[in-house]
Amino acid sequence: VHSVNYKTGIKFPMEVVRCKMAVCMRRSRVDYFFYWLTLLSLTTDAFMPVSRTRPRSTVRALEQIHVSVAENARKVDSTALGFGLSEMQGIFNMQDQVDNKVGTNKEKFLRSLSSLDSLNESNSERTRLLENILQEKLSDGKSIMEEEITPTPRLLNPGLSSTFDEVASGKWKVVYAPHITTIAGLFGGNFDVEYNLFGGDERSIVSHAKYTFPIIGTGFLSVSGTYDSVDKTSSRVDFNKIWFKPIGPNKEDLEPYSSLEEVPDGKVKYAINEIGKSFFIDAVSIFPVSFLDENLIVFDFALLGTRICAIKQ
Repeated sequence: VHSVNYKTGIKFPMEVVRCKMAVCMRRSRVDYFFYWLTLLSLTTDAFMPVSRTRPRSTVRALEQIHVSVAENARKVDSTALGFGLSEMQGIFNMQDQVDNKVGTNKEKFLRSLSSLDSLNESNSERTRLLENILQEKLSDGKSIMEEEITPTPRLLNPGLSSTFDEVASGKWKVVYAPHITTIAGLFGGNFDVEYNLFGGDERSIVSHAKYTFPIIGTGFLSVSGTYDSVDKTSSRVDFNKIWFKPIGPNKEDLEPYSSLEEVPDGKVKYAINEIGKSFFIDAVSIFPVSFLDENLIVFDFALLGTRICAIKQ
């Protein structure tokens, strides 16, 4: 088991941060306090500029705590922690290090989000920051706005199968989609959307959209099909099955059916599938890909003139 920083991919083995309680109990309360904060910084998302659960104000407080811990690092029994003072100080300074390893525009956009694994509300600032990633044009380390920035690496020809096959497989969560949050908000509800992509020759995809709305309640709307290339900059998704699963008041089963075959037989099952397939037309099947790297994709929903951003989990 590891604690992983989401931006650098650095893994901290849990045996490194495992607390030796017998040692802790023999130390003074002050030393124990700093010992605990050190463990906290290693085993939580404290390094994240904006974490999934902490608001920005809390992140600032954590940064101040890191400074305090670093200043008092000599009070911590480094042999009990399993690493020396220099390594510990290096960890405290990791926030500065990781800022230089992620493209500036991508970093700013990620910082603006409240969550990295669920749909965020749309606003003009987030839209502007997302556009900065897409419009980034570098020359001698400067952007079109003449600001010194760290380039945002991306995969070239993101629509080609030879490109997206490298990173596609896995679970992707939609984190920004203005048209989805706007429509859901009009009816007082919300969505949580994920795509599960499976590589190989078939390139299959299963998508689940969890919905929560007044009157109709909570449930999952799911689709499955295949994905492939159109040209260098566009891909297509051909959905051919659709099903749903309402969640009753007891909420005992909060997971969607993984496939149409798992849905109990009945007239409703087949009716929904047949009606749903009629909506899968080219206008909602072909997606220009504006950006792609190993853990983030931005593609265009041309029908409504908006974009969808998803992060690989």
